[in-house]
Amino acid sequence: MVREALPLAAHAKPALLTFLRRRTANKTMAPRLTVTDVLDLRDARGPMCKFAVHDSAPPREIFIAPINQIAFDRRLLLSRQIGRYLRILERQAKR
Repeated sequence: MVREALPLAAHAKPALLTFLRRRTANKTMAPRLTVTDVLDLRDARGPMCKFAVHDSAPPREIFIAPINQIAFDRRLLLSRQIGRYLRILERQAKR
């Protein structure tokens, strides 16, 4: 589903944003992210995204984070599909 649409522009949700601010030179603005790969680790964390940070001192630092810590453009159909998929995973984890 997601791999066919890669690379995707995204931004970090608050917890990931805090982490990125500590790890990169950009302390004030929200960094631009480009999701370059999606990894299914088949564990409790769910799918993970490999992404590049464009606003950091060394150009394009690469990180991996859970897909639920990354926000995609809400206008994209893919974003809504990812949201539905994450809600299904949350329900399954509660069982």
